[in-house]
Amino acid sequence: YAGSWFSKHFAGEQIPTLNEILEMANLFDGKLYIEFKSASPLPVWQAVLAHGLEKKCFFWSFDDQKLQDLRAIAPEANIMMRRQDFPTLQETLNNLAPALIEYTIYEDWSEFEQLQALNIPIMIAYNGDDPDVMERIIKARPDMVNLNQPFLFTKMCSNTHRTEETG
Repeated sequence: YAGSWFSKHFAGEQIPTLNEILEMANLFDGKLYIEFKSASPLPVWQAVLAHGLEKKCFFWSFDDQKLQDLRAIAPEANIMMRRQDFPTLQETLNNLAPALIEYTIYEDWSEFEQLQALNIPIMIAYNGDDPDVMERIIKARPDMVNLNQPFLFTKMCSNTHRTEETG
C-alpha cells in the first residue's frame, strides 16, 4: 500500500503496476522517469518496449550495475547521469553515454552551454520550496525539472511568463 505515510487520505491506496503506469503514459502522451530500485532492467525495458515508450522514458538508479545492465541490453535506452556523482562534466559524459544530465542547485550551471551544444538535455533537481531558488531555476531554462513543489514552480513560471508579456 502506498501513501498512508503521506496522508490518511491515501491509506489503503494500491501502488499501480509498471504496466498500469505505462498505459497511463500512453493514454496521456506522457513521458516517464523510471528509477530502478529492486527491479531488474530486462523486464522493465521489455515492458517499456511493449508499450512503445522507449523514446519517452529515461532511466536512473543509485545502483550503477543496474544502469550498466540496461546499457548492455538496450544501447538506445535514455540513461540519466547525475552531475553530482562525478568530479568533472567529461567524466559524467563518459559514463554510459547519458541522454540527460541532472544538476542540483549546487553544481556549476555554467556547464549548461556545453551540454546544449551537444544536444544533451538538462534537468535540475530541487527538493525545497524557496521562491528565490525556484526563480533561479526558471531563469536557467532547463529542459526538465525534478521538484517536490511542482505546483509552486508552475505558478511561478506562469507569473514569470505574464511579466515577460506585459513588461
